[in-house]
Amino acid sequence: MDETIILCRPDGHLPSGKHTHRFKVRLPPFAPASFDGQFGRVQYWAKVVIERPFGKDNIEAVKAFNVKGILDLNADPDAKKAAENAGETTPGLFCFKSGRISASLSVDRRSTAPGLSVPFTAIIKNESGARVKSARIILSQQVIYKADKQTRRHSTPLKGVSRNKEIGAGTESWVGEITDIPPVVPSHLGAGCKFIDVRYILTLIVVPKGPGKELEVPLEIVIGTVPVRRPSSVGPQLTVRGAIARASAGHLDVNDLREAVFRADKPKN
Repeated sequence: MDETIILCRPDGHLPSGKHTHRFKVRLPPFAPASFDGQFGRVQYWAKVVIERPFGKDNIEAVKAFNVKGILDLNADPDAKKAAENAGETTPGLFCFKSGRISASLSVDRRSTAPGLSVPFTAIIKNESGARVKSARIILSQQVIYKADKQTRRHSTPLKGVSRNKEIGAGTESWVGEITDIPPVVPSHLGAGCKFIDVRYILTLIVVPKGPGKELEVPLEIVIGTVPVRRPSSVGPQLTVRGAIARASAGHLDVNDLREAVFRADKPKN
């Protein structure tokens, strides 16, 4: 995006005095959100240049402004879909390892928006001789920077919840939620940027008791600016034809049929 607007009289000269010029620039719909990260940034600014004659230096003034990216989750067919990931680890050290600990993390909807929550279900299965000390869910912002065939990553924890309960042998279910998503930039900066990619990761971390490596199960979710609209609270109404068909199949009683007929016979206003 690089646009120039000429703000002066048709003859190109401004007389002495104070002049006010109002202008506006239409931002393209694909403009990524403003972002200031560890290894890069997306910035927007307006620069005013006064060109002076006779070889005098130009006068310049720069003013930065922020752009809020747009990511309408209703336009993403995958936003309403569920998502799940799983992993496993073997606690212990070297030849003293025995059994395994596996876990899965799932969400009914893989998208959310600032101010909303992310309900989740975690299932931990302990088939080892060790106990599970605790588990936690962390929501983090992962930023991928790309430039000159090099890639750098930076992760920032945003919110989290913990479950400080030991788990012995068997399977344990944990149903909870990350509440009140903070006001962050949308996933992929809204419209996407080829140099900076912002993602949000929900990670289940299972901590075995004693020596051994923690089990991490990451699951990417999408944070947008426009949340998924809830379906209408008014359910589909039963038509007379549908009522008769269901009654013939034995799935509808007489009262339902009468209700459908009553709606059909009711005069319209």
